[in-house]
Amino acid sequence: MSDTKRYTMTSLIMKLRETGQKHPIFVILSIAFIFRLFVAILLPDSGDFNIRERFLYFKMPIAWIDESTEYLSSQTYDEPQGISLFYLSLNYAWLALFKFIGINDISWLTFIGRLLHTFISLLVISFGYRMAELLSNKRTAIMVASALALFWFMPFVSIQTIPAFVCITFLMYATLIILRQEINRYESRSTNVHRTSFIIAGFFLGLGFSTYYLCMPYILGIILALMLRKNIKNALTTLLGFIISISIALVVPDLLVWGKPFAELTVFIENAPELTFFKTFSLLDIAFIMLALILPLSIMLLCGFFKNWKKKLLLFLPTIFTILFFILSNTDAWFLLPVFPLFLLLGITGWKEIIDNSSFWQKHITLHKVLIGISLFFNFTLFLLITILS
Repeated sequence: MSDTKRYTMTSLIMKLRETGQKHPIFVILSIAFIFRLFVAILLPDSGDFNIRERFLYFKMPIAWIDESTEYLSSQTYDEPQGISLFYLSLNYAWLALFKFIGINDISWLTFIGRLLHTFISLLVISFGYRMAELLSNKRTAIMVASALALFWFMPFVSIQTIPAFVCITFLMYATLIILRQEINRYESRSTNVHRTSFIIAGFFLGLGFSTYYLCMPYILGIILALMLRKNIKNALTTLLGFIISISIALVVPDLLVWGKPFAELTVFIENAPELTFFKTFSLLDIAFIMLALILPLSIMLLCGFFKNWKKKLLLFLPTIFTILFFILSNTDAWFLLPVFPLFLLLGITGWKEIIDNSSFWQKHITLHKVLIGISLFFNFTLFLLITILS
């Protein structure tokens, strides 16, 4: 290698290192994009985790756009099914745009859809980073963002038409707005806050609900947390924003399709999951939970999750409400997706507090690094296994 090439390479490495130090989130988002792009390219068209939702939210819009398509058959429906027409409409819009410019191949449309959902998932990572920075520090925020970017199943679920994941972007942004306002209120010890921010937050909570109805425990947790923090006015303001949001997102599509408002939501409520104190877990539920919380990382996250939970009530209540509803209802494991980023965030920030204040772990730093290394090994092993098996 010539001196000129060696100098160029060294300069490039130094610039990348400098960028990573100044803007770590940019580096993390770039790595996350590469992983998701890798999965988007390798995952076959039929490799979606949830076939029913792929049909409803991807193939159904194609059927509406082109009546000659193979997907328009007896599988389409002529009455409300209790699904999200808001999310379906968003998919309809971009599919119609690309078919208008001449892209009709199902493989290309699948790939484009995965790219669009990839960019949506990058927002989740960014919001998680900013929330962790508010609760802790930059170093912890990097750990949270890295986990959201590279946790073994995240690159797979984040590129697919799964409402339970897509709603996270809206929910996380709303939570970030409220968290920032609450921290400012606490630090300044003033009741003067930007009331408009809570309306905007409520609006995005409404978009999250309009995407995935079953995220309601998350929203109730946010509202209750505000009330418990003696911020009842802004809790009601958030609720107002929520009502405005669903009045648009759930009324307009239903009026256009069915001629009446809240048609899909009404059917959903009529067939809503029932509460039971003796939930029967399916093998898929058990496998999902056990694999999702890989050992020994799962123990660390669980300990961190409950660390100083009262101070993190805005994130803790939505998560615990969702988990409790899952345990007490006949929902499947997808139901937990909306709060998984919050669980990771609380688990990592809490565990970091435990490590920093524990004389045992301060004396056994090497042990902690080994446990983290084992967790990383299992994480990337699972990622590779799913990639190969898909």
